[in-house]
Amino acid sequence: MTNFTKTYSRARSQALLMSLILSLTIISCVSKPKPINSISNTSNTTSVATKAIDPNQLQLGKTIERELAGGDIHFYTLKLEANQYVNAVVEQKGIDVVLRFIDSKGNKIIEVDSPNGIQGDEPLKLITPYESTYKLEIASLETNAQAGHYQIKELELRAATAKDQALIGLYNL
Repeated sequence: MTNFTKTYSRARSQALLMSLILSLTIISCVSKPKPINSISNTSNTTSVATKAIDPNQLQLGKTIERELAGGDIHFYTLKLEANQYVNAVVEQKGIDVVLRFIDSKGNKIIEVDSPNGIQGDEPLKLITPYESTYKLEIASLETNAQAGHYQIKELELRAATAKDQALIGLYNL
């Protein structure tokens, strides 16, 4: 093999390697899920006394533990696009809660109340059907229940995949 052939072969290999690296970089940038536009938290109750809106922001990857009494409702607002996968796990600690996912027009998308009483996890999994400002509602199941706590211990929001579609179909059977 001549020096010209070796040099040409090395240059060609380097060009192919650079093309591969560039292609993988572009693919990884394009396939990332779209970010969530906004997530906020408000509190609402059915009691006569007016409670102030909670200024805390619901943050991905951060657990939140709050007290909830009978008749209380806490709302977490999420502005999401269509086809977003939502996975939320709320642990009940001394109070039976029900989770509702509601769109901006007040339509209930899903309601979850596992038969586990005042302890244990309430898992909520869904794929958003359309772009909307949704509310994750955490409410006491009984209006006269003693105060207890709940903890949002898992929250996952991302673009839905075909695998998510299949799993949600099985989950909702």
